[in-house]
Amino acid sequence: MDAQHGYWAIHLDDESSLLTTFNFPFGRYRFLRLPFGLKVSQDIFQQKMDQMLEECPGTLGISDDICVFGATEEEHDRNLRNLMEVSKKRGLVFNRDKCHIKKDRINFYGLIWDSKGAHPDPKNAPT
Repeated sequence: MDAQHGYWAIHLDDESSLLTTFNFPFGRYRFLRLPFGLKVSQDIFQQKMDQMLEECPGTLGISDDICVFGATEEEHDRNLRNLMEVSKKRGLVFNRDKCHIKKDRINFYGLIWDSKGAHPDPKNAPT
């Protein structure tokens, strides 16, 4: 699963929003959601993702990528449904073109994952 515009799902409190104020020829503006490009944006985003995934058993998350797994197909499907419900509640939208659902083998976080566990990706092996 791949979060689409994940930073924008995070609302800024008023104090933080004021810190993002910038001037433009047509007036003064500020971000109401977490902007890309701030030094702390990735850290805040990862913290919020970790908090969300605590509610979602059978998931791993690295940045905006989420892996859903289960010991059985039924457990996988239950975990996937739960992730979708929690994500919807939190305003997180997934990028349909980058979501790979119900695969027996995936590349996630530089490793190949399958029913036997994690293995090095041959593309990353030294030649």
